Amino acid sequence: MPPLAVAGISIKVDYSLIFRQTKLEKFSACDKMCRHVGLLRLFPSISLENVRSFLQPPTKGAVIQTYGTGNMPSNRKDIIEALAEATARGVIIANNTQCLHGILEILYETGEALVQANVIPGLDMTPEAALIKLSYVIGKDWD
Repeated sequence: MPPLAVAGISIKVDYSLIFRQTKLEKFSACDKMCRHVGLLRLFPSISLENVRSFLQPPTKGAVIQTYGTGNMPSNRKDIIEALAEATARGVIIANNTQCLHGILEILYETGEALVQANVIPGLDMTPEAALIKLSYVIGKDWD
């Protein structure tokens, strides 16, 4: 898609690309968000006990932050098993990168192992966006 606007010395907006509603509806905000979600940043020396403790009830969802394009240490199969156990119990886990720029891609063995453990790739979402979307989805009465 072409850009809606180009910012340089001046800002040039292509108004023909902007969607305009034909009718107004009453504003409503969703206030039924799940509070039992969290953000877990993985690092080389994180203990299995910390990961398991983080994923225990009442936790219903978690965003894990991994390295680079979505990887974690390949020698930490214990953590991958803990994540798989949690997803088997119904905990929804999304994987996001710790990097400030770039997207999460499944390129290496450990990234694929996380997918096999039913961890959802966060792709280009920021951890904050993934966390709030997870809170919203889990807060719904969906099966």
